[in-house]
Amino acid sequence: MGETDSGKSTLTSYLVNLALMRDLRAILVDGDIGQGDLAPPGCIGAVIVRNKIYDLRDLRAEIFGFLGFTSPRYVRDLTIERMKKAVSYIEEKEHDLCIINTDGYVADEGMDYKLDMVQELKPDIIVCFKDTDKELFKRLKDFDDAPIILVVDKPKGVVKSPSERSERRLNQYSRFLKDGKDLSIGLSRIKLNFMEDFYEHNVSNIELKEIAKILSSSILFAKKNDNKVIAFRSNMNDLIEMFGRFTIFNQSSLRGMFVGLGSNDDVFGFAQIVKSHPNQIITLNTNFKSNFDTLFLSTIRISQNLRNESILPFLRKS
Repeated sequence: MGETDSGKSTLTSYLVNLALMRDLRAILVDGDIGQGDLAPPGCIGAVIVRNKIYDLRDLRAEIFGFLGFTSPRYVRDLTIERMKKAVSYIEEKEHDLCIINTDGYVADEGMDYKLDMVQELKPDIIVCFKDTDKELFKRLKDFDDAPIILVVDKPKGVVKSPSERSERRLNQYSRFLKDGKDLSIGLSRIKLNFMEDFYEHNVSNIELKEIAKILSSSILFAKKNDNKVIAFRSNMNDLIEMFGRFTIFNQSSLRGMFVGLGSNDDVFGFAQIVKSHPNQIITLNTNFKSNFDTLFLSTIRISQNLRNESILPFLRKS
């Protein structure tokens, strides 16, 4: 654990290589959804490490957890749940140890987030850097059956400029989207997922009119599950809203969106929405060649040349 640019990834690479030198089988889980190495932004990743590495980006996740946000602010609990699932799934493989690399969100609310993560993941050992908030150390030691806490010096030369961090993040999109081809699909024919909620049933025209009346908006299309609705509104402002049982995407929010492709709760590939057509048809650009039945939506927009990233406004009302 440590702040941004404290050397977590450098230390993780060292520990992975040390394990391999001692003929230990290591599993690596990357829980940084903003600046991760094993998966694209907005995702966690997990992998079994089989060969010595120079950089964590020498590895590609075997298991993905799609969050659709580049900060844990709105998805703290979901991120921890995704990490638990990844650890549980990949620990079924033969291994000697599991190493979890976390994000740099440790200040203010980030401290509670890390404490919740420790409570749920139950690590045996936690490695912290000396410049980490001393209050975190104190609260970690207050746990029942507290894990071993090792305090280490921060490695030198690991600080990245904002432009370097941005470049590394954009390179991750390119890594998982390059050499893609266009594919058109109908939203009515697939399931949608946003923030762990699945929407698999199309609503009728009568229901659509009722939803439009409730929301005082022109609704183009909607899907539902047993008690929630995801709706697409004919509004050209970029906005995603969530209140009550409704999640609302303005139509223009789909343009350029980074999405996951998968089945049920599992993501296997990624895509960019390059165009939205009438009759709820969208065109994806993707290098994923297998079948999928679920589209995982996000708050992330990337330009068509993959050189710019923006985060869609997200508003959650009580």
